Amino acid sequence: MEQGNVVDQLYFVCHGVLEEVGIGEDGSEETVSLLEPNSSFGEISILCNIPQPYTVRVCELCRLLRLDKQSFTNILDIYFYDGRKILNNLLEGKQSNLRVKQLESDITFHIGKQEAELALKVNSAAYYGDLYQLKGLIRAGADPNKTDYDGRSPLHLAASRGYEDICYFLIQEGVDINAKDNFGNTPLLEAIKNGHDRVSSLLVREGASLNVDNAGSFLCTAVSRGDSDFLKRILSNGIDPNAKDYDHRTALHVAASEGLYIMAKLLIEAGASVFSKDRYCFNILV
Repeated sequence: MEQGNVVDQLYFVCHGVLEEVGIGEDGSEETVSLLEPNSSFGEISILCNIPQPYTVRVCELCRLLRLDKQSFTNILDIYFYDGRKILNNLLEGKQSNLRVKQLESDITFHIGKQEAELALKVNSAAYYGDLYQLKGLIRAGADPNKTDYDGRSPLHLAASRGYEDICYFLIQEGVDINAKDNFGNTPLLEAIKNGHDRVSSLLVREGASLNVDNAGSFLCTAVSRGDSDFLKRILSNGIDPNAKDYDHRTALHVAASEGLYIMAKLLIEAGASVFSKDRYCFNILV
């Protein structure tokens, strides 16, 4: 294999010895390294998409294992966890030089790219309810705690769609059950918002809590929308009916001021105080 050639094969040395030779501009040669059993070569060229950096010559009778670029790429894509180990192993024993630094940089980029693509595939499987594909991706090394651009985990998506089986599987895989997305939503809140009571019950049973940012404002907004079913669900899942907004108003203040009898009744039954005062010292009755 000559320096400067385009290589689309990865080679592993099973038996014998080869040498990597660097050839300078003046034609002088320098042995860079000896390739003994369990060594590899060709990886810099196929991973970094650059010509072969060194000439490789046989020093004694050898037996090599050859793997073409497409097959190697398929292995990395299908068996991500094992592929990551393979990529890291390729760096072991390499001398620290510019070429190896480039290889390390490209491997890091390749791993990061694969992780991002896998995260998208996992979230897609969770969103569309494909439990079979989801299991396959996680077995291949995908991290079920990886989130998308909005900070949503696969559990957020499965809970919002009402997929009880997928939620249970993800919980068993150790997904953070109380993780918040970029908007402060937890999987439990997603299930409640979309009316998936069985999923909500599963999440609560497995340790989820309704930890809402600015609970007072959230509850006041829910009441002003007049959605009594939603209010019932969030109250039954533990939100504080006496939580206050920026003006120290509770949801009962809003219900009373807007004449929302059913909403007020639900809040009082859940323990809302009729004596609570807002920032201006007005209570519910004033």
